[in-house]
Amino acid sequence: MLDTLAPNGGVSTYFFNSRASGYAKHPSSNAVFFDPKDMTPYINTPPFVQALQDIIDSLPGEPPDEKTADLLKTFGDFLAGSGSMVHWWADVGVNEYTNNTSVVQNKVAFDIIPGAKRVYNQQTKAWETVTTNGGINFAPYLAFLGWGVYVMNRAQKRGVADACWDLIVHLTSKDISLWTNVYPSGFNPWRLSHFNPPDWVYTGFTIESATNYLNAIKNSYNHPNRIIDLRIPGLGQYYLEAENAWTRAVAGQASAQQALDDAAAAWNRITDQLGRQSQIQLYQTSLK
Repeated sequence: MLDTLAPNGGVSTYFFNSRASGYAKHPSSNAVFFDPKDMTPYINTPPFVQALQDIIDSLPGEPPDEKTADLLKTFGDFLAGSGSMVHWWADVGVNEYTNNTSVVQNKVAFDIIPGAKRVYNQQTKAWETVTTNGGINFAPYLAFLGWGVYVMNRAQKRGVADACWDLIVHLTSKDISLWTNVYPSGFNPWRLSHFNPPDWVYTGFTIESATNYLNAIKNSYNHPNRIIDLRIPGLGQYYLEAENAWTRAVAGQASAQQALDDAAAAWNRITDQLGRQSQIQLYQTSLK
């Protein structure tokens, strides 16, 4: 599996979290990143340490430059046929057919990200063997909080707010929004109308591959054990500190546990700087 391992402004933590998801997301709780009672970080607990150790252990089977691979390098390596598996946003699928560097057309299948045979219970502080769903704990991670289109207050003052809203309606309309998904822009399917496989055949998808692709996305969005990404102030700071820590372990400068202990200490400092009580309230609200 190709991983984004290089420091990338915190962004590669999305890929690290994808590795940890099956271990870390217990079906009984939506809290994956912090203890909702007091904001104690979970980043240095066994599921995340195991995920980081998995990444370290897999390095001998990775391309030689994988330690320095950023997200676009990993993306390009997959399209060039250098890896058998990659966990990425959904635009990797359309690039299979629309990117002129791709050599994997009609050679790729799609699914939710892999799960784990055991899951860590943060309440009991113990690993549990999975006995449901074929013995696998699946936990699709909805990394990144999505795109937003906004009209600023100044538009009202300048008398152009209505025109701005008209533009938004146009850009998010059925046909235009589908076009921005089919011809990669970073947008991924989000309207119900986007999940019609025949509409994707024009890009080169077969009806079978389009159905497989769209079902993988739909099943990630709707999975009962999905992980909704962190939605509190300081998100970028938390992820940057996590990335700084775990990339040191990948580089051989610290053990997995040592690196993530450092990340947890940094997360506690960020929480205190932002106001622990406020962060507790906001995190609890975000889990509802």
